[in-house]
Amino acid sequence: MISTFTEFRPWTDPTVVSIGRLAMRQVMTAHIDVESARGLRQESPWWQNLNGSWQLKLWANPDAVPNTAVKTTLSSKAGWLSVEVPGNWTMQGTGDLPHYTNVQMPFALRPPEVPEKNVTGVYRRTFTVQRGWKSRRTIIHIGGAESVHALFINGSFVGYGTDSRLPSEYDISDFLVTGKNTVAIMVPRYSAQSYVEDQDQWWMAGLHREVFLESRALMHLDQVHVVADWDADSGVATATTTLRIRSADEKAIARGWSARTWIETLDGRRLSRMQKETFPHRHLQAYLFSGHLATTTVEVPKVLPWSAEMPTRYRLVCELLNPDQEVTEVVAQVIGFRRVEIKDGLVSVNGQAITIMGVNRHDH
Repeated sequence: MISTFTEFRPWTDPTVVSIGRLAMRQVMTAHIDVESARGLRQESPWWQNLNGSWQLKLWANPDAVPNTAVKTTLSSKAGWLSVEVPGNWTMQGTGDLPHYTNVQMPFALRPPEVPEKNVTGVYRRTFTVQRGWKSRRTIIHIGGAESVHALFINGSFVGYGTDSRLPSEYDISDFLVTGKNTVAIMVPRYSAQSYVEDQDQWWMAGLHREVFLESRALMHLDQVHVVADWDADSGVATATTTLRIRSADEKAIARGWSARTWIETLDGRRLSRMQKETFPHRHLQAYLFSGHLATTTVEVPKVLPWSAEMPTRYRLVCELLNPDQEVTEVVAQVIGFRRVEIKDGLVSVNGQAITIMGVNRHDH
């Protein structure tokens, strides 16, 4: 229930950065085969969009939000608005307006306290999980919420996340029911994290980035990290790829699992040999189990480098194979080969000195 969560008041404590949130990772979509992986993520049977029309209601502060706001069925629809996600409620005619500040905070400066007037929204909508997902884990991805958010599924508290410009993911499998489910996300406009995220900026509020569901196998590719280098003298490109697989059961051993990688053009023409590596060990980092790792290195002769003026791109394809050597999922990433280094005191890209031009931009 929401009252149990609000008694804890984590939005007032800067040391509480998350509750129940999965370890952060890159955003990528698993596909059922290579052809699907070459396409858009919505072509994957394991991805479901939750963007679009949501219901929203605002309260004066988090303590004013009633338990009924996150229940499966609303007792009354009074005051609930239809808004678009992603989108700030401050830009959708709710009456709670954007607030610009330069060097001042938008409220009295008493860190880490937050103001009593702290407009809080609850977003809600329903969804149905696809039939083929029942034997897998269902993950919800919240791309960004300003300032912080609390997640409820079918009235039960799932987790809490900060970092308004970073995505948060939660495993909601154990909270789902057959048929229609209700997701509710409570978003306080200000929090203790507002002091950390203060800038010369417009202060907005709401779910300002995408929300979607993802189905993950019990053993799945959790991260694909590639270093794509290019040698100007030889014209040879090298892609060193570190793959991490993770199981929903942290005690599971990945013995016999392996991965294959290769580089191809964007129209699917293979440019390198297929490299295969097994997942030999568990990797421990900062006292946390962070998966099983394998590294592949692929060389590609005579490719065109990536630059801002000519952003030539290629595709890295990764297949995950089970102990029976069956492909269980495929992930693809579009990459570019380049080398950035300091030469004679100048920043150079692919052996050429560059001038860096930029602008301070706040992405809402």
